[in-house]
Amino acid sequence: MNRQKNVGSSNSNVSFANALGFAAWIFVAHFLYLYFLQLQTVLLTNDVGIASITGGQFQTLITSCLLAALFLTLYRVGWLRLCFVLAMTLLLLLYATNNVYFAISGQPFSLSATEGVGISDIGRYWGSFAAELGVLQYLDYGLALAIGAFLFWLASRLAAPGSTRFYRAPIYIAIPLLLLTFVGYGLAGKADGRAEALTRNPLLVLVTEFGAEAKEGPPSLVNVMPPEKFYGLAHGTELADPGARSILAKNLEILQKRERNVVFVILESVGSRQLLENGLPRADIAPFLHSQAGNSIVFDNLTTVFPGSTRSHVAITTGGRTITWGSVYSELLYPFRGQTLVSAFREAGRPTALYSAGGLDFENLNIFYADLGFDQTFNPDSLSADEVAKYRTHSWGLDERLVADRALKWASGREPFFLTLLNVITHHPYGAPADYQSPFAGGDNFDKYRSAVHFTDSVLRTMVEGLKSRGFAKDTLLFIVGDHGEAFGDKHANNLLHNNFLYEENVRDFLMVIDLSGEIEPLSLPVRGSVADVMPTILDTQGIDAEQGVIGQSLFSRDYAERIAFFHKNSEPEKWGLRDGQWKFIVDKADSANPELYDLDNDPHEQTNLAAKFPERIADYVIRLGNWYVQTNDAFVSRLEGYDYKSSQGMTVAGLSEPGPKRIAIGSKNDHLPFVPLEGNINPEEDFVVWTNGPAYPQTRNIEYRFTDPSGAKQSIYMDHTREWSTVWLRPSLDAPRAEGDWMVELYDGDLKILEKPFTVSRGAPLRWSFMDKTPGIRAINVGVKPEGEDFHILQDINPRESAAVIVHGVPFEKDRMLEYLWIAPDDTYSAYTFAQKAGWDTSWTFRKPDGPMVPGKWRVEVWMDGDFLIGKDFRVSADAPLFLPIGGLALN
Repeated sequence: MNRQKNVGSSNSNVSFANALGFAAWIFVAHFLYLYFLQLQTVLLTNDVGIASITGGQFQTLITSCLLAALFLTLYRVGWLRLCFVLAMTLLLLLYATNNVYFAISGQPFSLSATEGVGISDIGRYWGSFAAELGVLQYLDYGLALAIGAFLFWLASRLAAPGSTRFYRAPIYIAIPLLLLTFVGYGLAGKADGRAEALTRNPLLVLVTEFGAEAKEGPPSLVNVMPPEKFYGLAHGTELADPGARSILAKNLEILQKRERNVVFVILESVGSRQLLENGLPRADIAPFLHSQAGNSIVFDNLTTVFPGSTRSHVAITTGGRTITWGSVYSELLYPFRGQTLVSAFREAGRPTALYSAGGLDFENLNIFYADLGFDQTFNPDSLSADEVAKYRTHSWGLDERLVADRALKWASGREPFFLTLLNVITHHPYGAPADYQSPFAGGDNFDKYRSAVHFTDSVLRTMVEGLKSRGFAKDTLLFIVGDHGEAFGDKHANNLLHNNFLYEENVRDFLMVIDLSGEIEPLSLPVRGSVADVMPTILDTQGIDAEQGVIGQSLFSRDYAERIAFFHKNSEPEKWGLRDGQWKFIVDKADSANPELYDLDNDPHEQTNLAAKFPERIADYVIRLGNWYVQTNDAFVSRLEGYDYKSSQGMTVAGLSEPGPKRIAIGSKNDHLPFVPLEGNINPEEDFVVWTNGPAYPQTRNIEYRFTDPSGAKQSIYMDHTREWSTVWLRPSLDAPRAEGDWMVELYDGDLKILEKPFTVSRGAPLRWSFMDKTPGIRAINVGVKPEGEDFHILQDINPRESAAVIVHGVPFEKDRMLEYLWIAPDDTYSAYTFAQKAGWDTSWTFRKPDGPMVPGKWRVEVWMDGDFLIGKDFRVSADAPLFLPIGGLALN
């Protein structure tokens, strides 16, 4: 019995001396492993002193001590000891993974980096991650497993009789480690930013994210400015060049003489600082674009609104209207109905097409582009799985040569056309196809990036040669812009990739206009503008007016007036900033801490922070930033079809000072479908939801939803608003059926009332979905598309070549049932498919199994079970409908 007890859950034979010795082994193993990883990074980068990281090991000391102390609370229970060793092994593997992430991004891993990343995105990110794996990284993982195995062996011997000298040995190692840390601190003093980032413990970073406290925003944000005021230069001076303005005006006259084909290229992760030198494309990385300087106009000093793709693409396409505090995972589900580059050319009667080498199913960018109404779209989703595997360059997309070839085939015979091209190989992990001979043979990321730019430049050369061979040269303009920049840590420590900082290498952009006819006078000028100016500039060259409300200006216009350019980022810590003439300002968005002010004319690489010399500017700039942040978002969402952006209270400039819901609406929300606001009365049995929208809380907050019925009785429902949720839906479980009359829902954060929304309950209101009906069955049906890993997107009109799908909702069946889906064509012929609806499912979708495109006309899809009709839906097939997900393997022009 005693033997069984010793190996069971409680082990009283483990002496405290042995346990203390094992705890010391934990301390030493944890400390030395983390220090080894940091030292490895230091030796590889050569930009941080060893003394700096040695003196910055206090977080490592703290976590090492905490782990040792935790073991001492568990050591008497055998299975807990083994679980502890397993958990510590996983922790060491996490550290090794964080080291790879740090090599990619220059920052420790944080939960904010995973916001919005879905299952379908894992493959892309794995490609970037795997590109950084080498012998050292595998050594890190192997060492972590070896340490785990060693600790497991020690733990299994902990209760064995014999000498405890082996368990006391690490104590003699731990003491020198403590001394080493303090000596290192004395030698190094305060660690610089790079060393601080290196020595931050990944475990503490994750833990503190959960416990982060909300910061109070600046009270000065109550000031409201109209756009004409907050866009006006405040402290900077305009870059005047009358001679250049005159040349631009003459060039505009030349360009407007006749309609031209427009090829619009958005380069991934390529900004002004990466591509241009002295205002022109660099000959070493972009020899073709450099060769076009003689027939080009280059604006080399634009500013993007966000150092990331989706929000930048939106701003470029809409003339500056974009999402700021909102969510791409909510707002982009709704069609944008303001003027865009695509809608303007469509209204002018131009054929339009989008050809992308990268997959667009990222942050709902595919939905945004599909809603714009291109006549033709092509991206990796247009190909079969075998073709994608054949033409893939890296995890983010396809060989751009294939895309350019398909685009040229589409353009043939369609003059004058508007063609958008998106590249992808310049996205991390960079590089070029194996069969491409790049002049940059280095194996580091910078050389891989230069190879990627060089390859894309060669694709543009091939594209232009193809246009010339088809007789398009005399009537074709190329407009080339970047979505944002890319950083490699050479100007600012820790600044890698693009989305962690707002320095010039991240946000400075350009626009290059190439006239293949060679009629214009070449010009390169540093006019200060914004990517908002790209859309009106392109339209101006074609004699098309930008609609009222477009934020940008035509860079060709004689009336062009330099304005403040705004930008922001939402990676932690969130920051925003502006460029006011020669002045560049950056500050923490939450509390106006850490202000940075640079004179770009005299300090183009932002090395000397002048904020302390001009304290009066900070408050003024923050007010302008708050106004831009709110009003730009409103300008975008006010043009979203079906989006209830108006409510009893909307986002205000003052509201930026406090996170939390700022808008509220009543509507319906089924799984995998966007929110649909319900206007007017609500049926007593309606299964409605309360929708709220606003800046996310930095930590999870419990919010009270207080419902008041017509009699005055109150009922409260509490819901956690999870950190980083900007949009929240609550499906209230109220007494059934609900009393008819006037209701009110109020939101409280503790005793503070946040929002309220009145609504009326009436039997006369239509009933869309009854929460009282518990009979199993299908209740709702919609037709549209379902991208992998994303929500269903409802379509009213469907393109003939669409990978059409149908989604049904209802009360779950108690057992598996076979449903039959009938797709009925306009001539009453139909195809039938069966689908197994599993027990417990309230939502399911299935795809039409096509043998080719659908014929245009009125279609219907019906659902049957056991020979009984359940539900049906009419829809229309039209060649004018946008194309979201082409049928896999279907040949495209």
